[in-house]
Amino acid sequence: KLASEIRKEIARASKSRLQRRDVERARRKRLGRYLRSFDSPDGIAFMVLGFSMKGLDVFEFPNALSRLSPRVLEGRLKEHLREDRSAVSILDPKRN
Repeated sequence: KLASEIRKEIARASKSRLQRRDVERARRKRLGRYLRSFDSPDGIAFMVLGFSMKGLDVFEFPNALSRLSPRVLEGRLKEHLREDRSAVSILDPKRN
């Protein structure tokens, strides 16, 4: 049932258009989280490490974030969330 509901939601999201105001709000939220990471040594360390492990420059993030548009994000959604690339795992814990 859960897999079916997730597939329905992905199909619905793939057909609808993202609103520019929603993308802008999400962008500001993510940028705020990025900037708050500089408030603590731990935050900076984890952020730099995370970017470094992906081969990315931590200071390029705001520029990359500013280039995202509803059209780009919709393309990514359709590219990444395809049913022909999905799998379902059912976990059934042993009962004692």
